[in-house]
Amino acid sequence: MFADGQASKAERAKIQQLMQRIRVPLDETEVDGRMRDFRNRATSEGLKTIVQDVCSRVSTIREPCQKEALHKCLDHVMSADAEIHVKETAIRN
Repeated sequence: MFADGQASKAERAKIQQLMQRIRVPLDETEVDGRMRDFRNRATSEGLKTIVQDVCSRVSTIREPCQKEALHKCLDHVMSADAEIHVKETAIRN
């Protein structure tokens, strides 16, 4: 979401929608807060550091269906603003 330097309203809305769809037990305020925390952390620590941390955590996922679901969610968020930036694709991959 921040790979291209911005988090569009459409991308943020898509994350909210996906969280509801997969029944994450967080309300919109909590999801917004976590996105804000992520942005602040990326600003202070650097996006590259945050991406490495997330990739490290994601690498522990062993179930193919969970990996596929994560990829689909990322694709939905990336395409939410009708513009998929090269940096978004690089981070997804």
